[in-house]
Amino acid sequence: MDASEYVDKVVSVDYNARGVVDRLYTAARKHIRRPLCAAAAEKLENAESLLVVTGFRILRFGGRLETDGLVSASTLAACMEVFYKKKVSVAVDRGFEDVVASGLRAAGSRYSKVYGLPQTREGCSSAIAEIFEKTNTDVVVFIERPGANKLGLYHNAVGENVTSLHAPVDVVVNDLKGRRVAVVAYGDGGNEAGMGVVRDVVEKTVPYGGVCRCGCGGGIASSTSSDILVVSSVSDFGVYGTLALMKNQPINHVLMKVGDVISVLVGVGCVDARKGFGYLGVDGLDANSVISVVQLLSKATRSDVQPL
Repeated sequence: MDASEYVDKVVSVDYNARGVVDRLYTAARKHIRRPLCAAAAEKLENAESLLVVTGFRILRFGGRLETDGLVSASTLAACMEVFYKKKVSVAVDRGFEDVVASGLRAAGSRYSKVYGLPQTREGCSSAIAEIFEKTNTDVVVFIERPGANKLGLYHNAVGENVTSLHAPVDVVVNDLKGRRVAVVAYGDGGNEAGMGVVRDVVEKTVPYGGVCRCGCGGGIASSTSSDILVVSSVSDFGVYGTLALMKNQPINHVLMKVGDVISVLVGVGCVDARKGFGYLGVDGLDANSVISVVQLLSKATRSDVQPL
């Protein structure tokens, strides 16, 4: 088995027993027609300037940001900055800039800039346009970021409406695709930005995918698209799989930093979406389990990847 297939298998194990990753991965693989993490790795290596968008606020924990997404966004930004000298910006809902900055520092990033996004469509559109103008962004990376359903509304995995908590950044980015900006997306449940390419599978097979609990009639399935979609059992793992297949072995940097990043982010108020306040983990998996998965991924080498 070559490295790219190995990595995809590691990140798509159903570690938290949600029962959806196999179907969503298969659908994404049919769309991409090659190992998902390898496709993302190639796109990120060739990028000039990245905008990383993350942040999923958890309704039952008072709108706190969950750890999944923020941890890997922090380590990805640091790796792209340290190993590849790329310009990286990170966007999150306004009011959480300091939280993201804490994660970036813990991961070893010193130059990545954090932008806060307003929740109005007009305000978000202006903010994204300004970021693109300042940074010459050519790749947007969504990591565990809510995706609008076919009615433009946002939902969590249990079918609750969380529209009021999130800026409509995925819709705005799709509106601006005429700028020739590529979109790489990471998701694990079907309600994340960029997963519109597998929307039919989400609507048919994921709980609340077609019919949510809020009464809007749109379900939780994301309708916003991406050029490359990486599906994994935990969104963060797809990012780590991508880094495992990039030259210079940035995955080893993740291995050194990921435990600290989790600890710092929990310390500034982020929550595990399943376990809640104070739990040092991601999507119900404790920090040691996360580190073990990263260790598995660190065994992959770019030299093993089959040519395109």
